Amino acid sequence: MPFLVQNVEPATVPIVHAVSRDVPGNAYVGPDGLFSFTGRRAAVRRPSRAARNPATAARLWQRTAALLDVAPAIRVPGE
Repeated sequence: MPFLVQNVEPATVPIVHAVSRDVPGNAYVGPDGLFSFTGRRAAVRRPSRAARNPATAARLWQRTAALLDVAPAIRVPGE
């Protein structure tokens, strides 16, 4: 499935863009290609509705902490 992956250099473009540019908080920075899998430039997008859902974020945080067997260091809103 070569259309779903890219070489290291183009894959790092969104990462470098995210840390070196003025990107708004709560933004998604990824490749500008099909479904954000590949692309030549970094695209700044608004995260999906699911990614902005506080209940989903809390479940993800709790599940991650449980899998890593750690106590969350911060309080999750809604808990």
